[in-house]
Formats: sequence, structure tokens, C-alpha cells
Amino acid sequence: MFIAIITISGFTASITSSLKIELLTAAQGPDDLKIARVGTVARSSSEEFLREERIAPNVYKDLPMALSQLAEGNLDAVVYDLPLLAYYLSRGVADSGITVLPQSVTVQHYAFAVPSNSALREPLNRLIPEYIATDRWRQLAEQY
Repeated sequence: MFIAIITISGFTASITSSLKIELLTAAQGPDDLKIARVGTVARSSSEEFLREERIAPNVYKDLPMALSQLAEGNLDAVVYDLPLLAYYLSRGVADSGITVLPQSVTVQHYAFAVPSNSALREPLNRLIPEYIATDRWRQLAEQY
């Protein structure tokens, strides 16, 4: 009976390990992050998102530090702004072997901040929506 218990425990542990690895390599969304060691940048919208999803992240002062922990194998995933992740990885800031997954877990909007009395305010308010409607914008969005 003792040998049977040890055998069943070992078998269960190996199945659990392989399922965790399979889930991490085929991450589909935020629910998959609940079983992973996740890192993010302190005081970011990504940290706020993870905490709202009841995922306790390891928090780092900046993105390069979080990515280095991922490269060293201390994390399973880093959640942060897609454009910044892609930029750092394309510039070789982080070690190779890290891949940015194509899916986003939430939509984020970016903006330009100008003083309320700026002469640029009205032209930007007109130009940005017009430019976003162009094919060139779609091409840039797909490229980056």
C-alpha cells in the first residue's frame, strides 16, 4: 500500500507538471496567468489590471528588470504595455528567447497631453481622428 501511494503521488505530480507547462505555452488570457509566476512594472496600469484579476504579480521598478527576471527563469510571464514590450525586445534590451504573445488582455488608449491654452490643441483634436481612419494608420498599427 505504501509503494502504491508513492507511485500514485509521483504519477499525479508528473501529470500536474506537464499540464502546467502546456497551459503556460498556450496562454490564452488572464485566467492562464493565475497559475503562473507573473511580473510587471510597479505603479503601472498592468499592475492594476493584474490585481483586479486577483493575480498577485512580482513587481519591479522598471521593464528591463522584469524582463531580466523572465530571461533568468524566475518568472513565467511579464504583463506590460504591448508597444513597450515589443520595443525593448526588438532593440535587444532583454535577452533573446523571450516572445511577445500576439493577444492582448485589455485595450489601452494612448493620448497626447498639451496645456489647455496650447495652439496645438484644436489641430490635434481634428487631425488625430482623421489620421486614425486612414489606411496608413492601419498599416502602422499592424506593423507595430
